[in-house]
Amino acid sequence: MLPDRRGARLSAALQALAERLGAPVIVTRNGKGAISDRHPLALSRLAGTEVLENADVVLAVGTRFITMTGQPVIRPGRHRLIAINADPADVRAPREFEVAIIADAKLALETITNALPDDKREAPALDAYRKRERDALSVIAPQVEWLQAIRKAMPDDGILIEELTQVGYAARLAFPVYQAGTYVTPGYQGTLGYGFPTGLGAAVAAKGRQVVSINGDGGFGWALQELSTAAKYNIGLVTVVFRNDTFGNVQRIQTETFGRTIGVNLKNPDFAALAKEFGIEGERVTTPEDLRDTIRNARRTDAPLLIEVPLGDVPSPWKLLAEPSIN
Repeated sequence: MLPDRRGARLSAALQALAERLGAPVIVTRNGKGAISDRHPLALSRLAGTEVLENADVVLAVGTRFITMTGQPVIRPGRHRLIAINADPADVRAPREFEVAIIADAKLALETITNALPDDKREAPALDAYRKRERDALSVIAPQVEWLQAIRKAMPDDGILIEELTQVGYAARLAFPVYQAGTYVTPGYQGTLGYGFPTGLGAAVAAKGRQVVSINGDGGFGWALQELSTAAKYNIGLVTVVFRNDTFGNVQRIQTETFGRTIGVNLKNPDFAALAKEFGIEGERVTTPEDLRDTIRNARRTDAPLLIEVPLGDVPSPWKLLAEPSIN
């Protein structure tokens, strides 16, 4: 099963069907939280690649079923492909589904579950796939350490706003999500700079739940003036700015492609000091442990907080993020 859309009621329906079938649930980036990462049937897209390759039937729920290069996640042939989607456009070419159900995902999942025998099939052993995933993630250990610190600091119902930043890219693979609707992405758009203003909106709507926005310094610069909004309305968002004084992803692409860089270096302010100029608490931390403690301590207050984190060069996550089309 390959879910993509989130929601508490959908999550319950998805989990019920998966448990009835004994079927692994492989969660895409945009589907994180559709089933808790603690659930024994839950796998990330990275951990679940081999499972997808060996599956005889794949049920794609609410997903566009497209890789980052615009190819179908799985091509027909060895696999029987079934889709549940409310949007007919998401089941059309280049995808080729044997069965496409145009329906509300929750209602469709519940209907299928109710039509099955009551007995649950035995769940497969998935620990070996998770072990291989952990081994693969060791390649991006610096980013993983920061993400582990953030996860340990936040409650299960805390909301993470992912951004287009070196730690944000890694979060797609290495940030566990335990409840529906607690992991926010820019979707398929790749909108640099969306994270901080989105975090402000999420914090207003979250009604007391902790919201953490992770940003690179380049992306944060697009809307840093909204520190004024955070201060004016006392919006209790925790904003983490990973600072490497460059558009890191663009720098990597230019270096690997052309052997030189143009226009990637940033002239940044002292972000913690800038926050204080707006009347917002600003702190600078240099270790994952300090970041964990600072975010955890922020749960005691509803006031906004900015945390600046110096970040040196980190390994590229893109080989791990690549999703080749499966034949």
